[in-house]
Amino acid sequence: MLENYGNVASLGFPLLKPAVISQLEGG
Repeated sequence: MLENYGNVASLGFPLLKPAVISQLEGG
């Protein structure tokens, strides 16, 4: 389970981070 979560996190964060940053910068 932890290993699975680690894989999801490593794949998800790089994809979500730019989206969150653009949302914050876009207001």
